[in-house]
Amino acid sequence: MNMSRSKRLIEEATGKCDGNPYALKKICKPRLRKVRVTQSETAMTNVLREVAVMKVLDHPNIVNLVEVIDDQRSDYLYMALEYVEGNGINNISQTRGHIDEITARRYFKDIVAGLTYLHSHNIAHGDIKPENLLLTRSGRVKIGDFSAYHAFEDDNDELWRYHGTPAFMAPECCLNKVYNGKAADIWAAGVTLHCMVVGYHPFLSDSLPETYNKITTLYYHKIFLLQYNFPAFIKFYPFF
Repeated sequence: MNMSRSKRLIEEATGKCDGNPYALKKICKPRLRKVRVTQSETAMTNVLREVAVMKVLDHPNIVNLVEVIDDQRSDYLYMALEYVEGNGINNISQTRGHIDEITARRYFKDIVAGLTYLHSHNIAHGDIKPENLLLTRSGRVKIGDFSAYHAFEDDNDELWRYHGTPAFMAPECCLNKVYNGKAADIWAAGVTLHCMVVGYHPFLSDSLPETYNKITTLYYHKIFLLQYNFPAFIKFYPFF
């Protein structure tokens, strides 16, 4: 790609050509190539993974990728993304303390719709959490940040290594066991729902071992034995 085309695409991404605003994600390639996330992968690998999956996605509850600007002579890669003009779910939760149940139910419906689309295309997001859920001015939730995603050739979604945020890990991920990527997404969505409605994280502790202990033993069993203490403002609907 020549420099004039790069400049034109950057102008388009910032809305100078067609009048529509876009979000421009600027990535320093040399810096990320120096950051090793595994023995064989760098942080730049995650970026390229994110670009690869977002190119094929098109859904109202997914942040759409408009253009990728990658001039080989430049130190920077640019991702022109659909501009989501509202607040993130995480910002709303931090400002209000918690989200009312009716609104949270609507947000959660959008999250499930986005995950259903991804899973139907054999893609696991891998890092569902409030920070990765953007909110439009009309109140629609859009899933973003696909740097931890996994794509599967068939319905077998078994994985060994978890790339997401530890506090949103499913119990089997904490125990270094084989886990199902799609099921792990659903668990993370449930933890996200708790964060929205209650206003705080159910498992987060001062250290990773303590967080893992809560996920795998303490709170996990309390929840399924209906012994978890929710705040008084939460309506309780028994399962049986």
